[in-house]
Amino acid sequence: MSEVVNIIAGKVKSRMTERDDSVSELGFPMFVIGEIQVLGGMEREVADVNVGPVPCQLLVFRRPKAA
Repeated sequence: MSEVVNIIAGKVKSRMTERDDSVSELGFPMFVIGEIQVLGGMEREVADVNVGPVPCQLLVFRRPKAA
């Protein structure tokens, strides 16, 4: 499953980089079962996806750059 997540995240990252260069600074994708705690000031984006018959969520977290 981790490899599938890595492939999907790589494709999403390459598409998003066209609109926002800062996406290229994203770290490695992770496969997580359970909840992820969002720290203060972090931004979060969520996309519901299906990997075959399995419903999943793709989450991207980042800290905004200082102005």
